[in-house]
Amino acid sequence: MEELNNSPQGMKDGKSAGWDEITTEQIKHFRNRTRNWKTKLVALPKSGKDLSNPKNYRPIFLLCHTYKLNEKMVLNRIKTQIDQKIIPEQAGFRPGRTCTGQIVNLCQHIEDGFKNKKITGAVFVDLTAAYDKRKQRNGLPQGSVLAPILFNLYTNDQPIPNNTKNFLYADDLAIIAQDTSFKKVQDKLVNTLEAMNEYYNKNQLKPNPNKTQVYCFHLRNRDAKKQINIKWLGNTLYYIDYPVYLGVTLDRTLTFKEHCIRTKMKVQTRNNLLKKLLGTQWGARPHTMQTTKLALYFSAGEYACPVCSRPKHVKHVNTALNNTCRAVTGCLQPTQINKIIYFRSDERHLMFKYEAQRTRLKSRHSFIHSATELKDPPHQARLQRWKDETKLDDPIQPSQYLPSGKDLQWNLWKIINRMRAGVARTKSNMVKWRLKNEDDKCDCGERQADEHLLICTKNPIICTKDDLIQAN
Repeated sequence: MEELNNSPQGMKDGKSAGWDEITTEQIKHFRNRTRNWKTKLVALPKSGKDLSNPKNYRPIFLLCHTYKLNEKMVLNRIKTQIDQKIIPEQAGFRPGRTCTGQIVNLCQHIEDGFKNKKITGAVFVDLTAAYDKRKQRNGLPQGSVLAPILFNLYTNDQPIPNNTKNFLYADDLAIIAQDTSFKKVQDKLVNTLEAMNEYYNKNQLKPNPNKTQVYCFHLRNRDAKKQINIKWLGNTLYYIDYPVYLGVTLDRTLTFKEHCIRTKMKVQTRNNLLKKLLGTQWGARPHTMQTTKLALYFSAGEYACPVCSRPKHVKHVNTALNNTCRAVTGCLQPTQINKIIYFRSDERHLMFKYEAQRTRLKSRHSFIHSATELKDPPHQARLQRWKDETKLDDPIQPSQYLPSGKDLQWNLWKIINRMRAGVARTKSNMVKWRLKNEDDKCDCGERQADEHLLICTKNPIICTKDDLIQAN
């Protein structure tokens, strides 16, 4: 702010304005609100890092949208021509390619190594401030529309030796080597890193060996503790217990247990935020809760689900997401989740025409052997699978949208959903949950179960289950 206050002093009055029609006289009369806007630099902390170290923040400038518009026009002109020239190993910021697709591609390559009785060694290379440099002679402007495609173009000639395989997503590089022994895998990775070091020096890119990690994937339980020792730029690379690639935590045998547990903890922590939106007798509107659920909870729980949805440990994530569904609908903990209302054909895909390896281990359920091509649109296939697995006979049908009654106040919405799911706070349920004594009789003398509430003679109006579903 001090620099901004001092800078206009050297600007001369009476000069013609630029395309934005802002004169120097106007700049000199900026008030506090405008000055604060001009100096808006946001420092975003990196997850799981020491926040006392300034290097563990990402500086984000709020760039002018009109500049972004011009960059977008240039991008639309050049992106199709450039994308044809980009190496196939690069999946970052390209049409038809995603983080999840690259993770699936990497994990399938590791699975193929398992089937061929090979060890897969990996080096996860970290580049220092690839996108954060301020001098534009070296680096890219943070937040620029053109920055990702320019970075892909600049690094398009990096070496890829025949005995290793690279998996790139922008500046995230995983170097993979496979062989029958740890020593051979180690030698291949060392040779590749030496070639990469020469390339980095030539192109003013700075790798960070202190953050570069190494790991081995294999099914040899007797060698579970064995590590490979790799030195690079005078540093011994850190052999991490659970490497993270593009947000997915990996382990030696690709069980994804640690990833599922971490995802569960993340969703559970976010579930605590619902307490700010919900109460016993009050709560946000159902539409607000639905939007919050999709944006904060399911976005985290379902990230990269094609990779880790087959192992048995995915039940940890399901438990947390089921609790989210119960909270959004107002249902109680005993509610059964099935009663709560609610890519290989693309030639751009990284695994297009991927040849499946011979199946040797029946216990392995890799993506290429378990994924099936959808015959219906994804939303229809998703609902049909839900119907097939739940096998409900009542009129409640799965839906991607909120059911009838979404415009009601929270207290009524909660009660209706509990009755729809058959877990209302009736006397019979309270006795079942051991929250009341043995008396489960209604005031009319009958047993007070969920179905009885609809036909109780004490009610002024008798309704059916269909009336309850329609919230009429």
